[in-house]
Amino acid sequence: MNHHLPTTMRRADGTKWGAEHVTRLASAAKPKGAMVFVHGFRGHPVETWHDFPGLLPLEAKAASYDLLFYGYDTRQQAPFSAAKLTTFLTALAQSPAVEVVNPSLAFGLPERPATFQYDHIVIAAHSLGAVVARLALLQAVDPNGDPLPWLSKVRLALFAPAHSGATVVALIALLMSGAPLKGQVEAVARRLFKSINDVETGSPTLKEMRKATRDLLRSHAQLASCHRAWVAHGEDDYIVSARQFVKDQPTTAIDKADHFEVCKPTAKKREPMDFLLGVLP
Repeated sequence: MNHHLPTTMRRADGTKWGAEHVTRLASAAKPKGAMVFVHGFRGHPVETWHDFPGLLPLEAKAASYDLLFYGYDTRQQAPFSAAKLTTFLTALAQSPAVEVVNPSLAFGLPERPATFQYDHIVIAAHSLGAVVARLALLQAVDPNGDPLPWLSKVRLALFAPAHSGATVVALIALLMSGAPLKGQVEAVARRLFKSINDVETGSPTLKEMRKATRDLLRSHAQLASCHRAWVAHGEDDYIVSARQFVKDQPTTAIDKADHFEVCKPTAKKREPMDFLLGVLP
């Protein structure tokens, strides 16, 4: 096995990074990269990804990558969740051993040196998680407003991203388990789950994110690998728009997959796995 058993992801002070954050750390002495998984609307940090946590450690190309499953509260506004993700990604990029890896190791496993650094960081995000991830990367700037240097190490692999908008009625239906969507129900859902408003087609959040990404790619061409995402959409998805976002890579179409199946590989259906492995440097 190329990875240790799952553990809780902890900070340097021993506290949890957040709700249900989980790691599967590579057993290699010096892993070259980290994969950070960011779930979607009402998703679960691990269950969203189905067999990824169990299958990736069997893949030779993933053997030298730490697997980090990140959780956030989808009731909050996407920019708020993004700010927290920026803090985590900055710690992971700048001081991974001290801030993330060593505090998360199971008892008895050797620690990595404080100088340890990743060569690559791949963020895999689903649905709303794609918006949170993109906003987090846009927020990763120094006091002068310039992008942080570690962003050049980042690649984005997005599964059914909501960055071009989502059907709000479909999202609310997920909350109501098929109950009739009356006006009052919709209003309550929007109030309780503020992120719904962020991913509505044409929302200010999506418009501002699109403009900021376009401007950044014009002014910092070296960040193309970070902000030109690799994208996969399922042919049976009725929730998000498949419209291309700014200058992303050409879309990978996954046959016979809906909004949720698109990020759930199995031993027999490898398309989501092959897509993610294809993004790894």
